[in-house]
Amino acid sequence: RWSDAPDPIPTPNFVYRFCQQIKISADNASILWRQGNELAVPALPVRPPWHPADGHPQAEQAAVLAELARFPPGIAALTAERGRGKSALAGMLIRHLGGDAIVTAPARGAAEVMATFAGEAFRFMAPDALLASGCTAGWLIVDEAAAIPGPLLRQLVSRFPRTLLTTTVQGYEGTGRGFLLKFCASFAHLRQFSLTTPIRWASGCPLEAAIARLLLFNDETFQHAPGGDIAQESVSQESWRRQSALPEAMYQLLSGAHYRTSPLDLR
Repeated sequence: RWSDAPDPIPTPNFVYRFCQQIKISADNASILWRQGNELAVPALPVRPPWHPADGHPQAEQAAVLAELARFPPGIAALTAERGRGKSALAGMLIRHLGGDAIVTAPARGAAEVMATFAGEAFRFMAPDALLASGCTAGWLIVDEAAAIPGPLLRQLVSRFPRTLLTTTVQGYEGTGRGFLLKFCASFAHLRQFSLTTPIRWASGCPLEAAIARLLLFNDETFQHAPGGDIAQESVSQESWRRQSALPEAMYQLLSGAHYRTSPLDLR
């Protein structure tokens, strides 16, 4: 880590790719300003105004909430990228249920947003404590389910008539599509819900797009089954300059299959 070293850690290939991605941003939404050069800000496109959430469910949230309110016994999975109101929706469901739900998560702090929207109906237990207690309720709500070991999660799910699993499918906060492929796919009748409309920021936010591009958040090929023969080869840091598609694909596989990959891995 940079903070652990007495001198700066040179990362020329990482910096090169970073600068190239800023240069090719759509509609001049990103500006590359080099030290010593004059700042030139181009005319930015006019974007629709953004209004912060008022605590009530947005249209997409309301539709999913209505489905969950009449959900039969079984398992539901709610996935979303960051900022889509996933935890808020789960909290709204708990409040609607009047407390007939137990919440668990990798850490109590991970469920703070959910607790805010659930109000007095919020009831949290750590995964291991919940398993040992024998407590049950009409619903089990698991926030960031991808962070809980699969065997433990299976035992918890089997104890409740209804379960809602929520997990982030983007970047460094979840196993992404790997969670859907490995855990969720093992339940034949699991119902999947998703949220796509951002709530914390406006749709089409150029900063979100830039971060996703720079940190390789978007990967639409992860669900494709591998094919062909296995081949071993060495990939150098220089590949980021000459053949960036190869290290990008390798990194997306890592971040999709491993929980909480760090930007340090990309660097």
